[in-house]
Amino acid sequence: MNSATSPMHCVSTGPEHAPPLVFLHGFMGDSADWAEIAAALTPDFRCIAFDLPGHGRSAEICLGFEETRDAVVQQLAGIGVAHYGLVGYSMGGRLALGIALTHGDRVHRAVLESASPGIADPAQRAARRAGDEKLAARLEAIGNAAEFEAFLRDWYARPLWRSLEERPELLEALIEQRTQGNPGALARALRALGTGTQASLWDALPAATPALLCLAGERDSKFRAIAEEMGARCPAMRVQVIPACGHNAHLEAPGEYAAHLRAFFSETSENEHREAASCPR
Repeated sequence: MNSATSPMHCVSTGPEHAPPLVFLHGFMGDSADWAEIAAALTPDFRCIAFDLPGHGRSAEICLGFEETRDAVVQQLAGIGVAHYGLVGYSMGGRLALGIALTHGDRVHRAVLESASPGIADPAQRAARRAGDEKLAARLEAIGNAAEFEAFLRDWYARPLWRSLEERPELLEALIEQRTQGNPGALARALRALGTGTQASLWDALPAATPALLCLAGERDSKFRAIAEEMGARCPAMRVQVIPACGHNAHLEAPGEYAAHLRAFFSETSENEHREAASCPR
């Protein structure tokens, strides 16, 4: 995988002295996906949202899963943020889990929304990788804005997004926002960061040290089941289902979602307070 010398684009809102929360978006998203959530959490938190490789203003960066995981940690350290809370959605949730498991000394708590630890079975992982390759080829074949919009409408017609059918204005706004992406860069990101490429993290779950909260939409049966299995394997994890939502709870119910984050990151233990106080920001 090609490495990148340029830092990923990120947006910071809220006071620099406030407890930092780091936000990682899902596939085809960018840092703007978190704007409403960040607005609800400031000024009590400093919210730092990344454009991950292949997305937004980081479209020209191409990094693999482990490279991206470590680059986020290194970039935060470079701006003086050494200890933080993490919030990740879908692809970003897998990355957030990877950071929490390998850099637990940096992460005091993490929220994983509609996320998984990857695919444990090698044959299923290979099948997923083949499917992602077909999807990447479709993205690379897109030649104009109309074709990209058609791709997006097909993407959001999948069962995973069925709850958005009842929120047409929200769906239209999401598609319009996604059309700002770069199809070729997204194809590279899918090959580099897709679930079929990522090594499974299932076996590492029991040893997780940061407190973890796994959020899943009530109507997202696939990821609700994954969340429940993760919670059963990981003593550090609790699971919360958000009513009447599908795969993208932070978009569908931003007020309730922000309330879950505020409550979770505000109940930091005395031990975590001491650790945070000992780490420079």
